[in-house]
Amino acid sequence: MRKTEAGTALASYEAGWDMGFHEHQTCELSTVLEGSGEFEANGERHRIHPGSVIFIPPGVNHRYSSVTPIRFAVIEAGGLPKEVQACFDGMTPKGKPALLRLPSMELEPFTALFRLWMRMLSGARVQRERKIAAWLEVMILFIQQHAKEDAAPLSMMDAGETIRTQLGDELRIKELAERSGMSPAAFRRGFQAVYGMSPKQYQMQARIDEAKWLLRSTSKTIQFVAEQCGFSTLHSFSAWFQQNERVAPSVWRKRQQGILGDDPGHGDTNFLHK
Repeated sequence: MRKTEAGTALASYEAGWDMGFHEHQTCELSTVLEGSGEFEANGERHRIHPGSVIFIPPGVNHRYSSVTPIRFAVIEAGGLPKEVQACFDGMTPKGKPALLRLPSMELEPFTALFRLWMRMLSGARVQRERKIAAWLEVMILFIQQHAKEDAAPLSMMDAGETIRTQLGDELRIKELAERSGMSPAAFRRGFQAVYGMSPKQYQMQARIDEAKWLLRSTSKTIQFVAEQCGFSTLHSFSAWFQQNERVAPSVWRKRQQGILGDDPGHGDTNFLHK
């Protein structure tokens, strides 16, 4: 009986990268964590983006390429116990690759799970085969529970969620529009109709709400708050916060933690953390 074994990696590539067609004799499970690109197999080409999950059976010729810088969580495994192999095979009907999509709110816990998986693989080899089988089954079941068909276009609600959960990233309208099956102009119009503001205004409102919540509810440094809200320097964050709230973030925090009625008329919309 073949020994159960697995290889894994967090793999990052620059824009314009192309792996070319290849195949392997192990099962592959790859998840896009950041960026966008393409996956091609069996004469079909698919766009992939954060949350895309690709199950590839052994012996399938396939290729990956990147449009923007891209990062994958990759697992290749072979010699799996029957019940785990059946779990994988259930995700790849008729022996063909399957593309699913993890919603952005589920991508972060999956990434945390993947890092624990990597730590397990690099640890002691005691009962290694059992641990590989158990962990792989857990990850497949997680995807099975939370993933959706990747063919479904990104809805405006999903787009808003993506912006809210990636406040530290640059706003990529073109990528969001492509995932929604729209032109950038049509995406902006659709977003405006749903949220009553442009994607950029929505991101700014989300950032100010997140900054206020962190300042009010945690003891994190203002530098930390700035980084969480997508600012590279403390100075740029403080200037932006003061422009919006007419008060420095340190003063705003002291008021919130002291006499709440001391804020001169600048209410907290708090539309994310209710």
